[in-house]
Amino acid sequence: MDPEEPRNPRYNLRPRKPKPQSPEAPRSIKDQLLRKRFTPKLFTRSKKDKGKGKGKGKKSKGGKAADEEEMYSFGGGRFQRPKERVVTWQHDGSRIDDPAYLPAQWDANYDIDGNIARCHLRIEENILPKMFQARLERYMESKAERDAIIAAAPGLPARVAQRLDDLGAIQQDLLKNDPQAQMVNVQAIIAAYLDKSLVWTRGTVTFWSYGKMVWGPGKFDWKTFEAVNSEHQGHKSFWVEEMRMRFRIPGIANPFATRVWKFLDDTGASSTGIFQCDIEDLQKAAQVEIKAFGHERVATANGKICVPAYHLQARLLANNDSMMLIPWTDIKVWVMPGKPTAKVRRLSGIWPRHLLYFANVPDNQGNLYMCSSMGELCANLPDVDATQANPPQWDVLEPMSSDEDEMDFIM
Repeated sequence: MDPEEPRNPRYNLRPRKPKPQSPEAPRSIKDQLLRKRFTPKLFTRSKKDKGKGKGKGKKSKGGKAADEEEMYSFGGGRFQRPKERVVTWQHDGSRIDDPAYLPAQWDANYDIDGNIARCHLRIEENILPKMFQARLERYMESKAERDAIIAAAPGLPARVAQRLDDLGAIQQDLLKNDPQAQMVNVQAIIAAYLDKSLVWTRGTVTFWSYGKMVWGPGKFDWKTFEAVNSEHQGHKSFWVEEMRMRFRIPGIANPFATRVWKFLDDTGASSTGIFQCDIEDLQKAAQVEIKAFGHERVATANGKICVPAYHLQARLLANNDSMMLIPWTDIKVWVMPGKPTAKVRRLSGIWPRHLLYFANVPDNQGNLYMCSSMGELCANLPDVDATQANPPQWDVLEPMSSDEDEMDFIM
């Protein structure tokens, strides 16, 4: 042992001698890729004009100076933020089901063209060619239909062209039957769209009576609707344009003027659907005219149809016929011709799901549980073994019952 060799004073140990350097072994391709992929890089931020002070540039909508340039990179430079980001539309997080609520630059033609180009590319690459050929045919059919609608309204936005197509279909339907005397309103609204005096604006509505705009444009609320409708005797020839919403006759507190009906809980129905006989029954019981809402073109399982719309109020009944803790709710109802049958029933719409908590239980019963309190709902749900749940069976065709999957509404 060398007496001059230094020792660790705490452990009285000699420092470990470094091993002789050996030539580095060649790395595999996978190892080289991993090392390159996870090599960290620093966050960088630069400015075009370093001489300017911070925040002296013009402010954009996003709150950043217009003369600043930002760049972020990491993971070997695989991600790089654009030098200049232009925010043209911000989503508030709410669910969007109607393409009409998408921003203007998200035109349906652009999406269809992109899908068509992608289908051609997949077919050329021989990737699932039969599937993409079938998709291509559907997209081409949709494109031809949309192009025909836009060509019929030259110089107008795509949304206005689509609305004019709907109004044209409603106009043809009113030639057969016009119970609300709405033809004059439809003709006036079409003329207003064509001369651009009426502009389609999301979130605003206009009220029309006997061919004239009597209110708007503005945001819809039921109090304003009640006032303007009553002022113009709105049980006839009253129209709410650009309205997109998700029983008793409003203002009638007489219990004999209300009706309790069974409704099919159809989650695909965006609005409540009743029948013409129901409207007549309510009007006879209350001895008043129900306020008109206009005509609408709606999509059903059998295609698009035109139906009149009315203003009613509704509440939901529990199984023991006691009133649930829901106030009378203003709703818009679509009125279908005829009367309900075992196959064609009243539709609940989506308004109850805006007011109550809903739940299902895998107990093979198919019941729908609802309550105004989440804690009370969870406390009363049955405790079942989900592993014993089975999907519904349709092996045996039976007559459709009128008591399945239904809700009791009072109107």
